[in-house]
Parts: sequence; structure tokens; C-alpha cells
Amino acid sequence: LSSYHPVIDELWRRQNLSFSEAELLAIIGATPAQASPGYVLTQLKRMRFITEADAHVGEWELALPFVRWLEHLQLLARPGSSAVVQARLTVLTKALESFTSATTRGDWADGRDNLRFARETIQQLTEDLAQTRVAIATTVSEVKSEHRRQGARERFRRINRLWQDYLLPILELLNPTGQLEALCASWERQLTLATEQGFLPERRIAERIERDMQYLRVSL
Repeated sequence: LSSYHPVIDELWRRQNLSFSEAELLAIIGATPAQASPGYVLTQLKRMRFITEADAHVGEWELALPFVRWLEHLQLLARPGSSAVVQARLTVLTKALESFTSATTRGDWADGRDNLRFARETIQQLTEDLAQTRVAIATTVSEVKSEHRRQGARERFRRINRLWQDYLLPILELLNPTGQLEALCASWERQLTLATEQGFLPERRIAERIERDMQYLRVSL
């Protein structure tokens, strides 16, 4: 789930729909999965994250138990791993490339879609960081409360895992010359250029995304 979460995110957004295998392969292929679409689709079937739809022969949908489990996870604070954060940044980078290309072509329909996708990704990353903060605070509180029942080695192992898997990636994001800041600066330059060229019909479209990026920085 951590490795292929962009695929799960996309299917979750369309959880009330069913898909043919060709549509599923197209959805998987459009996400930054680190494997072939065919392999990921096989895994989704094998793990029974998707099942054949009752109402449509030859179509697939998210399995109901998996949907219920995802709904349960929405209620839990969970830290975002380095793989999740990196995948979000990859998506944001690809959205910038596509928006830049759309600006050059004057294709507003494609540009609008990329802006919406970028906003969603920025908001998801902000939420990931908020969840990480709460999850780490919860775990540290648990470790403190269990210090009499749990050995020092086990307490150290849990805290060290938080440090290695979750806090170090956040520290990397805080780097003023790091990937996130460079990406935000690139987005801001491209939005300014698109505004100056008259590609954006309204300045407030750019302002929304700039506000989201600023909120992400503050949250981080």
C-alpha cells in the first residue's frame, strides 16, 4: 500500500465506479507506480483489494471489506513514510511539467486539470504531515507511559524507527535548498508566467495554489 498508494488514492476517489481491465491498466499507468501496470493489477487482484463487480461482467471494483478498512483508516492518525512523501513530490513534479506544456500549447482545459491535480496533491501532502505529527506524538506518549512495562531496547527501537522513517524525511523537506522548496519556487515562477501571458483567466486561480503551498510550508 505504501509503494502503490497513488493507485489506491485514485481508485478511492472513484470508489463508487467499476472498471474494465483496460481502464484499470490506464489508471495505474497514469500514476507514478514503481512497477509495470500489469504487475500492480495482478497484485490488486491477488490481495483482493479489487473484486469482480456483481452488476457488470468483466468489470472490477474496490472490494467492500477493503473499502470498509480504508474508511476505518481515515479515522486513525498515521505517519507518512518517506516513500509516500516522495511519491507526492513526484506527482507534483509531473503536474508542473504537464502544466508548463499546456501553457506553451495554450491548452486551458489540460492546464486546468493539472492545476486541480496539483492542488489536491499539495493538500494531501499537508494532510500527510499533519497525520505524521499526531501519530508521532501519540507513539511518544505511549512509549513514555509504558516505560515500566517495556525495556529500554524496545523503547529505543520504536523511537529510532520514527526518527529514521518519518522525521528524517521531514527534516529533508525543511531544507531551504531541498526538493520541496525548489518545486514550490518552480510552480510559483510558472504560475506568474502563465498569468503574465494571459493563459490563466483569473489571477485568483494562481493565488489559490500559492496559498496552498504557503500553508504547506507553515505546516511543515
